[in-house]
Amino acid sequence: MWSEALSDPLIELKVAVDVAKQEETVLTPERLAAFKEQYRKILEAGEETKTHGVSEEQGKHGRKKQPKAKNLLGRCHKYLEEILAFIKDFTIPFTNNQAERDLHMMKLKQKIFSGTFRSEEGTMNFCRVGGFISTVKKHRRPVLSELRRAFEGTPFIPTAVHRVL
Repeated sequence: MWSEALSDPLIELKVAVDVAKQEETVLTPERLAAFKEQYRKILEAGEETKTHGVSEEQGKHGRKKQPKAKNLLGRCHKYLEEILAFIKDFTIPFTNNQAERDLHMMKLKQKIFSGTFRSEEGTMNFCRVGGFISTVKKHRRPVLSELRRAFEGTPFIPTAVHRVL
């Protein structure tokens, strides 16, 4: 399947980016061009297979729901530059896992407490504390020590030049 064929080159490229980060270099334009060409060929092969499945919603009016594989293929074509942004700008992470982890507590709060806060002030405080803890973790600092410092009036304040890994 085309999606499986695409995963190996993406992981190889992630490893190459990680090595380049450690060596403080960049990927060569030739390497980038070769990978983009490989990426496009895999997507073209996916288009040619036509094994995207058939829509399950037969007989309904309006536009038919597209199979997930076809939707993924379309997004891979449309957002090529965004998907591969991590190979040019090493500050862009390979995955969005950190963003998902940052939102996890908010979603958990919604699930446990029927999706609402009792006040706008409570909402703001929850977001401030969660944002502070997330920032401290991203800078690889001890959370409890930094919370203590914040309550003592000397909170951790990241600088613009500090590079988060």
